[in-house]
Amino acid sequence: MFGYSPIVPMVIDSQDGVKLTKSFEEVAKQNLLMVILTNPGERIMYPDFGAGLKSHLFEQHTEVLSEEIQASIKGQVNAYLPYITIVSIDINDSAEEFYTYFIKISYVIDFLGIQDVIEIEL
Repeated sequence: MFGYSPIVPMVIDSQDGVKLTKSFEEVAKQNLLMVILTNPGERIMYPDFGAGLKSHLFEQHTEVLSEEIQASIKGQVNAYLPYITIVSIDINDSAEEFYTYFIKISYVIDFLGIQDVIEIEL
């Protein structure tokens, strides 16, 4: 019927054939997740695309590492999603589970004036 882009990962939908994003807010959130969860070199024709968070997964959590991750996310968003402004990024590691990070990103979709939060367990 009506939609802007396929939802990733793709899901079969009886109404649309492939489930689609239904609002600009959903598209922006999905695009932000793609930038954050992609490693450089994974996207064809864009070798620098992606924050590359998985490369930090087995490193010891330090303030320097948190600053590197934040800088990577902000740099990628500025380069590929100029319509999104990052408000804050909080990175915490898990005391119970080794090599697990909890990342909370607060952002604004500028042209819509909508603020939202993404929480990622990595």
